[in-house]
Amino acid sequence: MKNRSLLGFGLIALAIAIAGCCKDSGLEPTPQNCLITGVIDQTGFLSMSFEYDGQGRLTRWEVDPDELYYTFSYAADKVVINSNEFGNLLQVTATLNDDGRIEEWVDSDGYEGYCYYDDNGYLIEEEYYSPNYESESWTAYYSVANGNTISRIKEYDDGQVETTAYTYDLALPNKEGLLCFEKDGVLHRGLPFFGQTSRNLLTKEVRTDPNQEQQIWVISYLLDKYDYVVERTIDITYGTSQQQLVQVFHYDCK
Repeated sequence: MKNRSLLGFGLIALAIAIAGCCKDSGLEPTPQNCLITGVIDQTGFLSMSFEYDGQGRLTRWEVDPDELYYTFSYAADKVVINSNEFGNLLQVTATLNDDGRIEEWVDSDGYEGYCYYDDNGYLIEEEYYSPNYESESWTAYYSVANGNTISRIKEYDDGQVETTAYTYDLALPNKEGLLCFEKDGVLHRGLPFFGQTSRNLLTKEVRTDPNQEQQIWVISYLLDKYDYVVERTIDITYGTSQQQLVQVFHYDCK
């Protein structure tokens, strides 16, 4: 289904381009082994917080404590994800493999999905099935090179196709592993359940929808001396429409 949003299916349409990166020696450095606790949007579009359990597993992702949040609970090889998106309540029960990655999931509305990984843990195929409409079901194929996801071909069961191309700056490490736009978008709410994150920071994403319309996101970063992202600016272009997000990252470091 093309408008549902849980687990990487998009509260907002996503396609990204990162223009570049610079290091600012005046920024307070973060130590090694940090978890992101907040992403604060300076432009008023979207701010979010993250909570973890004693094992460092994500337990809550929140934009608004009453209207937009996800909670994560764990038991054996399962993770149960409950969401409230502006009054729309949904529960996903996912089965994890030995590496903690989702193999299959089903939600309380009857939608289901399956994920397949290569030997290095990268997501290479994703299936999504709707109980209602053929046009909502799809299969996505991911290609990986040099430790980075470089393309996605999303084929809907009704014959429509959406393609996305990604490029990276191979000199910029993806330190957090949370910056996984290719599978989870700018919201970061489903990680780390969808496989290995790309090795480097994304420099360009161009998404072409079934109508051949393109959306491009251009992103620049400020990094600290440990290569953690402390600020991210995203310039979004879709046709003649443009928007900018400026996000500041906060960490809990051990």
